Amino acid sequence: MVEARANETLQSVSFVGGQIGGIIDLLARNQQNLIAVVDLKFGGMDVRERELRENRPLQLAIYGHLLRCQGQKEWPASAFFLLRRRRLIATTKTFFPDAKVVASKFPPGELQQCWTDFEQVWHWRRQQLDAGWVELTPVALDVSESPDEAPDSTPPLAHWAATEDHSRYNDFDALTGWRADA
Repeated sequence: MVEARANETLQSVSFVGGQIGGIIDLLARNQQNLIAVVDLKFGGMDVRERELRENRPLQLAIYGHLLRCQGQKEWPASAFFLLRRRRLIATTKTFFPDAKVVASKFPPGELQQCWTDFEQVWHWRRQQLDAGWVELTPVALDVSESPDEAPDSTPPLAHWAATEDHSRYNDFDALTGWRADA
């Protein structure tokens, strides 16, 4: 590395849904003048590995998009650094030779494709919201009695579908009733 900057604030830019901005935990530049974004996480190795494997590291893709909008010619390399495990994980060793590689199942597995996928999923979700629908992700909700006019809750890209893991972060779980195993 020839340069590293922490907490790098990136100006907000327009995207299909409005404005988006962010603060990169670590922005690095190497001797070949290539840049990389590194997001620091306390834990969650399994979750972060799954994001990389399924090409859904959206936070990293947002940083890449912001950098591109601000004049960066190439999409940056990216990685997560898991602080508790002192482990760097990335999809390739190109920028990070000591990283644990988590190969993507969805080539090319790079930030540009993740960003493009996100925009497609964003349009689909926006259509649901515009029609008055808000999808919840409860673990054991019986959807057999859903109204016929309910939109299809299958995203246009299957690997972006909500999983049981998302239920842990559902602010509305109390509104959907008790789980069967409660």
